[in-house]
Order: sequence, then C-alpha cells, then structure tokens
Amino acid sequence: MPQEPIPNSGYIPNGESTLKPTDQVLGTDLKKVVEGLNNATAAIIDSQAQGEVFDKFLGSPVLVRKCLESPEFFPDSIFAIVVCSMKPQYKESVINIIRDNMDVIGANTRLDGEELAPGSDYGLVAVSELGDEDEAVKSQFFTERLDVLEEAIIRSPKHASLVGELAKYGDQEDLDWVKDYIASEISSRPNDIFRFYARKQLQYLLDNEDEGIQSFGADVADDVLARFNLSPRVLYDWHVSHTKETPGRIIDKNILALLNLEESRPGIATLLNEKFNISAFARYPSEFLIRQFDEAENTDLPYGIALFPRADNDGAFYDDVDPLEQLLDGLDGKYAVRVVEAEKKTEVARLLISLGQKYGANHKISFAIVGGHGSEDHIALGFKPNLIMQEDVNRPRAKRLNEFFEPNPIFILNSCSTGVEAGIAQDLSTVIPGARVTAPNIDTYMKKLSVDMSRGLSIDVEYEKEGIATTYVGGKKVN
Repeated sequence: MPQEPIPNSGYIPNGESTLKPTDQVLGTDLKKVVEGLNNATAAIIDSQAQGEVFDKFLGSPVLVRKCLESPEFFPDSIFAIVVCSMKPQYKESVINIIRDNMDVIGANTRLDGEELAPGSDYGLVAVSELGDEDEAVKSQFFTERLDVLEEAIIRSPKHASLVGELAKYGDQEDLDWVKDYIASEISSRPNDIFRFYARKQLQYLLDNEDEGIQSFGADVADDVLARFNLSPRVLYDWHVSHTKETPGRIIDKNILALLNLEESRPGIATLLNEKFNISAFARYPSEFLIRQFDEAENTDLPYGIALFPRADNDGAFYDDVDPLEQLLDGLDGKYAVRVVEAEKKTEVARLLISLGQKYGANHKISFAIVGGHGSEDHIALGFKPNLIMQEDVNRPRAKRLNEFFEPNPIFILNSCSTGVEAGIAQDLSTVIPGARVTAPNIDTYMKKLSVDMSRGLSIDVEYEKEGIATTYVGGKKVN
C-alpha cells in the first residue's frame, strides 16, 4: 500500500506540488524516496539531479526519520546518509540528523541471531562520524554494541573506521581479538579482497589522530611481523624509510612487498633481514630480492653490493626500482648483487666484515651502488649524526676497505652533489687502488644503469639531469 504523504515535509508545501522533472525520483512515498536515494547513491542520475535528491532528503527531518524507522527502508536510508557524510556540503546536516535519530539508528543496528541486521554496518559507520562533542553518546552507543562491531568488522571489513571504534571502546579481550583477527587476515589469507581490507584496517589504525589508536595499530603491526619472525625494529625501519609519508601508507607498502616475497619464498624476509639488514622490502624489485635469497649460499659467483640508507626523509630510494632491474638484467646471472641497508657507519663496517667472512674466500666485492642523501662532503645513512663524512674517507683506517673490495672496483654514488671536485667522491677514488667512482656534481637522482661485459665488467650510470656524472680514478677526473 502506498505511504501517506508526509505533511510539511518540504516536498508538497501547503498541499500544492512544486516538483521539478528531477524530483520525480523523490516524493513522499517512502518506497519512491528510497528508489530515488538508490539512484543518487549509485550515481545513475546526473550530478545535478543527485544533488537535488540529497538536498531534499536531508532537508526533511520528518521524511528522514520515517525512512530510518522502517526496518524495510533503514538499510538504504542509512547508506545514503553515510554517502552524504563524505560530501563536505552535507557534513553538518548529516551530523545533526545522526544526533536527532540516535534512538532509531540504535534500534536498527543490532544482531539478528548471529548475523548482522540489514544496514547495521552503516549504522555503526554513521555514528562513527560524530565528533568529540558527542563523545558520551558515541561511547554509550558503541559500548552497548561491541558484539555488533566485531561482527561488522568481519562481515563488512571495507569499513576500516570500525576497527578504530573497537580499539577505543572495547576491553582487553576485544583488543586481543581484533589484533589477532587483523594480523591473521594479513599474514595467513591468500591474496584476496579480505586481505586487502585487513591491510586497510591496519592502515586506518596507524594513521589515526588518536594516539591510543595509533599505538594499538603499532601492536597489530608488530603481531604481523612476529608471524614472519621479524622483530618490532622493522616497524621503526619502515617508518623512517619515508618520513614524509603517513606511517600507515609506508608500512602498508612494505607489508604488501613482504607478503609477495613470502608467497614466492617462505622465510625470505627473515634471511634478508638477519643476514643483510634489509627492512624496506618495497624499495627493491621482488625478483631482485628473490635472486639474492636464492644465491645467499652461492660463494662461487663474483658479486657486488647495493648499499642503501635505513632512514630517508622523502622516500627517494623507493624510486630506484628501474635502475636496479636494469643492473640485474645487464649482469645476466654472471655476477650476484647483494642489497644491504645501514643506519650507521658501524653497521656498514659490520656488514662488510660479514660479507667478507661469507664470500671473501673466493671473491671480494667487485662493485658498489651507494645510495644516500648527500652533499659534497657527506653521504647520509640516516638522520644526523649518521653520516659518512669526507673526513672519514681520508682517515687512515679507511684503507681497510681494500680488505673487502677487489682491485679496480666500481663505485656508483646515488647521492646528490657528491661528485663535485674536491668532494667526497674524488677522495673515495684514492682509497682503493684503481677504484672508479662516479657521482653527480649537482642535486639529482639515478635514472639508469647500463652494464657492459664485453671487456671485463663496466657499469655506467645516467642521472636524471644529463651531463652531470663525474668519474674519478686515483683522485683524478677522467671524464
């Protein structure tokens, strides 16, 4: 039976119709109202008509309440309200509507047996839109519906904000449950939409403005790492590898790289982290790291290293994928490449010693690609004071590098301005006899690596700006 027209709803003022053509999708019959809302939320109608539908719906508090009170129309109505909440022009109206209808939203946000009642997930999302001024209302609403929250997190994982509400209002048992749930979905599920949503849930926690929720997100991330036998230190490494990016985004980027690597080679992350100090898995081509894992016990191949800094303020070293792929392709399996990461000079020393002990009986290091933000007198491994200074290169103990490198090694510096005359690159070329050191003489980045093995090993670099690569041998400029 058709619904009775709602007096003074804004649709038929004074009993006289003023409907425009686009208003035909939204009258006072609740069924037609919901049909109109569905057309608007699905963007079936044009943007102007969509705006008129939302304007009329939100502008009629009586009509909104009628729709929310109806179990039949609640799901579509609350969904439309949530959609409108994402549009800045409707935000204030939506907040007022939610406040005025907490009783009917609460009545319809529930479990039917063990299943979510239709629209309950959007009921939870709608209330989560309320701000700090409504904290008491939100607290009571969510505390009374923790079981509904948990079920919604499982059944509607796309609503990442709900994990934040459970983290804020749940007790320790709830926190333990959601931590295990998210970590399990990320670490154990196949690569499907549910694992994607679990990653987004973790990202939401890590990027939340509430420090308590952020801290809980870090606990969840630690749990994910533990399932791959990685220490909590890796979480810190991910964060400092791109400090201009939000923690959630850069951590998610590395989790995705970790998952892809582990699917190809179970146990790869632990070995790369423990043996080569690698944490920022997303910086490198997956086939690059897989080859490194496969060749970890190969002491017969000659090899080179790619040394990258632990910390990076702008994430520049996430952009070196193409040059590293070119290097791997050019070497054609005749040389191994071993990526290492370091934050301090002492870590570089330990890594060189470890590599020498493992591979040095047959081969020392033939080449080194060295990344790090730089200037004419330093290369940064992390934030100050974690710098390799020009004075370090000129100290007598720098001659110990000869213990780890083959004669006439190749150095490519991916480090701004290190190639200026009388700079750190020129001095480095005097430390090891025959060392060929190429570096940029201005601020730029590595664009391409080319390998030629027709007459022994040769590696050339192109930087983003042409004509600024400077090469030194024995302290003399040779190009």
